[in-house]
Amino acid sequence: MYMNALLQKDINLLSRNIKKTKKLPTHWDGKACVLELKEADYNWRQIEWWALYFEYKCIALLRDSFQIPVKKYNNVMQIQPSEKQKV
Repeated sequence: MYMNALLQKDINLLSRNIKKTKKLPTHWDGKACVLELKEADYNWRQIEWWALYFEYKCIALLRDSFQIPVKKYNNVMQIQPSEKQKV
């Protein structure tokens, strides 16, 4: 597939699931978010907590609609959602 076709496929998939993203919180208290990440054992010690918290919440909301790959690239591994993860 060409890149444009893959991008369009992702856009269509996201469009069908956009209602789910409305469940995302709009106010994030940093301490509470980091503690939630810690409880889920989800990469909570990083300074970019807001990006990881968004990722954590999106995975929880959209994991039934998207295939989320878990691959290792050199020394970097994409984080697989924890069993503790819930919304």
